[in-house]
Amino acid sequence: MKTILFRLVAVLLVLISLCLTSSLRASAEGNELREADAELNRVYQKALKAMPDADTKDKLREAQRAWVAFRDAEIDLNTSLPGASGNTLKMLQTYLTEMRTKQLQLLVKGQLSDASE
Repeated sequence: MKTILFRLVAVLLVLISLCLTSSLRASAEGNELREADAELNRVYQKALKAMPDADTKDKLREAQRAWVAFRDAEIDLNTSLPGASGNTLKMLQTYLTEMRTKQLQLLVKGQLSDASE
């Protein structure tokens, strides 16, 4: 009887541990996404200020709106794939956000046009 009880307690502890680990991982991924989004917004504002004139600023705004639409469509596509999970989608959104931030940083530094030549 003690052996069965011990095994049940062990299984219960493993299940609780798995639930807590998953919850903590999801929380960390949510934090990473929030941090990446905050950095993107900061760099985007810096990029807007770096644009030489109103027309160029409007083009950057248009490009950013198009990027947001692309990001949302990419997330939507991946939502439809087998095995998609909230954590995986957060990781994808974080990755896309970080890549866009790097693009904008290059734009601010004037290196984006140099890279395409």
